[in-house]
This record gives sequence, C-alpha cells and structure tokens, in this order.
Amino acid sequence: MEPEKAREGYQRVFKEGSVRDYPLTIRHISGRAIVVVYNTTICRNEAGEIQGVFAAARDVTEHNILERALGGICRWRCG
Repeated sequence: MEPEKAREGYQRVFKEGSVRDYPLTIRHISGRAIVVVYNTTICRNEAGEIQGVFAAARDVTEHNILERALGGICRWRCG
C-alpha cells in the first residue's frame, strides 16, 4: 500500500545498518490494510560483507486503536 515508503525503509537499512520501529501500512492477503512497525538489521560476516538482512514486522493496529481510545478518555477527563 505504501511502496515508496517501503523503498525508503529498505534504502535506510542499507545506509544506516538497521531500522527500528519503522511504521508502514501493508496489505494482508485478505485485502485488509494492516498497520505495522518493522525492525530490520543487516547481517555481516567477519570481513564486514553483507550476508543477509533480518526483518520483523509487528501488527500495531489494535495498539493504535487502544491508544486513540485512551487518548480520548484522557482529553475528556483532563480537558
């Protein structure tokens, strides 16, 4: 869903060596949009050559829903 943003994250990991908590919206096989944050790091051998990339994405859809709900409660009580 965000191919340009995904490309930016990919380029960033090769420039910086790792990416942490990079937000991205992806499309599930069912067609549903999923908000994720992903962490990526480059794996190197002893000579410093790139051997691969490890990436893990975490679905934060429910977290974001709860955060918005709690923020609304706080604004209601504190505002």
